[in-house]
Amino acid sequence: MKFKGKARLALICVSIIVISLIFAGQSFAKIDPKTAVGIWLFDEGKGDIAKDSSGNGNDGKINGAKFSNGKISQALSFDGSDDFVEIPARVSLDTRLHITIAAWIYPTKDGPIVNYQHPGGRWGTHLWITAPSNLFVRVIKRDGAFTTHLTCPISLKAWHHVATIYGHSSGVVSLFLDGKECNSLNIGVTEQSTHGPVFMGKAPWDGRAFKELIDEVAIFNVVLSKEEIQAIMNKGLSSILAVSPRLYYQHARASTIFAHVAKRRGDTMASRL
Repeated sequence: MKFKGKARLALICVSIIVISLIFAGQSFAKIDPKTAVGIWLFDEGKGDIAKDSSGNGNDGKINGAKFSNGKISQALSFDGSDDFVEIPARVSLDTRLHITIAAWIYPTKDGPIVNYQHPGGRWGTHLWITAPSNLFVRVIKRDGAFTTHLTCPISLKAWHHVATIYGHSSGVVSLFLDGKECNSLNIGVTEQSTHGPVFMGKAPWDGRAFKELIDEVAIFNVVLSKEEIQAIMNKGLSSILAVSPRLYYQHARASTIFAHVAKRRGDTMASRL
């Protein structure tokens, strides 16, 4: 009897662990996935397409960049010369009023991280690394006019989580570096130039190009809070937004563990999972 009691206690403990594994990734999902217009994890490992995990179909064409080990799983490696990713203009990519851009980067020189192209010219709203070692953002108005840019010092040859937000209601644009707001400015209320294609790593009309690694890029059509940006940085887009098969595999692995333990204990509870 004592053996059976201990066996059932062990099974209960394993059950608690399994349940926590299944729901671990879901407990942080406070950001509405529907607000993401594009999510590029760069976890494909091969091919020339960067899949959009937001469900909006905004896949990117990889031009020269190679898959490499990233901050979270895999990333894209850019040669600092002519590598880039291009995402065609689509209505779903046009955030227009509000925007959040977030990414993990490992830069070794200046160049574009995410750059919208204005349909009638060159510059749309963009997030860059500019010389000498500055994180840089500029919101571009719908008609192509420039607004005042913002910068923050950033170190090269290191991983950083970077983000920028702009809210049409407040007129405020902010930069975030490694989860902390490093600069902010009220540039006034305007509609943005986000109605063209998106380029990562290089803007074809400009000679500068990003060198090294970009990982986990996301664009949202809302202004995320500091806490939400920190959650993305700390937990990763997949955990926060449940946008990859990882939770499915997590559930499958947990179920297998549970079934194996239950079989050893001669218990049929595994069928209830």
